[in-house]
Amino acid sequence: RPIPGAHATRLQRVYVNHHSAFDWRDLAWFRDRAASFDYLVGERYGVMAFRAGPNADAERIHTSYVTRGFFPGLGVHMALGRAFNVDEAKHGTDEPVAVLGYSFWQRRFAGDSSVIGRRIAIGDHALVVTGVAGADFRSSVMTWVPDVFLPFSMAASLTGQRLEDFGGSFYATARLAHGVTTASATAELRGLMAQLARTD
Repeated sequence: RPIPGAHATRLQRVYVNHHSAFDWRDLAWFRDRAASFDYLVGERYGVMAFRAGPNADAERIHTSYVTRGFFPGLGVHMALGRAFNVDEAKHGTDEPVAVLGYSFWQRRFAGDSSVIGRRIAIGDHALVVTGVAGADFRSSVMTWVPDVFLPFSMAASLTGQRLEDFGGSFYATARLAHGVTTASATAELRGLMAQLARTD
């Protein structure tokens, strides 16, 4: 079932079992070892406080933390600006950035193109808007409609939790490498799972 607004071909959903989501460390472990994929990315949904500027009133919005390579891996075109592509392994040392969902940009900023480079506040932290996702794209997971996409590297500073304690619930999507079938990718993942079980 295609993901609306995700224009890359060869996308596959990846589950642990029975549609179980991934712990982010396991997702990163598979990403670093699986040769079957050009990308393996994860997304986690949540709710946070948002302010459009330093003196603006706070409101609750829907957010998604996404792992490295999320936008290029899914082939999401930006309606405006650029996507971020930062690494959760840096533990929050990257520039604090955000990508707005298209409908949120229209609703909250009236489609104003000057939003790129603007500082917004998530929780008590300032982030720079780098881009607006394409109009057709909502999320990698059906029914999710995030207002703002955040790099997972920001999770520790935004929530006050260590990444080591952040846990699971990342829904994973992979882009098969050229010439790789679903069956062969599944076989590789099963072998890696057995390897992980022996070492973890």
